[in-house]
Amino acid sequence: MRMRLISLFMALAYVLSAQPTPTKVYSHRLGETLQEWLAENQMDLAAICASKKRDDKTVCKTLSLYRDGKTGTFETIDDKKHRYEWLFIDGNVAEATTGAALDFYAGGSHFAASNMDEQIGFLSQVYGPPAKVQTVPYQNALGAKWNCVEATWNMPDGAVIIATESITMMDAGPDRSIKVRFISKERVIQLQQSKPNPYIH
Repeated sequence: MRMRLISLFMALAYVLSAQPTPTKVYSHRLGETLQEWLAENQMDLAAICASKKRDDKTVCKTLSLYRDGKTGTFETIDDKKHRYEWLFIDGNVAEATTGAALDFYAGGSHFAASNMDEQIGFLSQVYGPPAKVQTVPYQNALGAKWNCVEATWNMPDGAVIIATESITMMDAGPDRSIKVRFISKERVIQLQQSKPNPYIH
């Protein structure tokens, strides 16, 4: 009996050690519950909902709906000016997207605070080298062409990270912008599922 228990504990320890490390965005885990997300952000939903401030009432209503399973996004900006948009589905963090923190505007002009090579380098320091890097052609209505880069990381826990460079036409001409999208395993599976054809009855 004792040997059987030891074998059982060893098997359990092996299974637990074989679990892939969850993909994180800063201190947040993709797939975490809204309650875990709130705790990590040091936000107390009960205190927010008890506040008389109009903005707090809006935040209370929005986050309460997400906690209860409604799908939607919520934006955060931390003390280092990192701006993230969080997508909640079924009460969990399904995606996190950033891009605005990499760019800024001053005097009506756009300035890129980073470039794609630098972003791939930063991401690779944390998540390892990308599984795929490809060039995506862009063309405007006047026929001007640009090459933009897209890099993809396939994480051990099934999550996917995609960094994309794109062209936006501004009054002063074309601007390059970068967006980094962190997608949970559950969201990846959801996106891969075939959708019903809306034109077939």
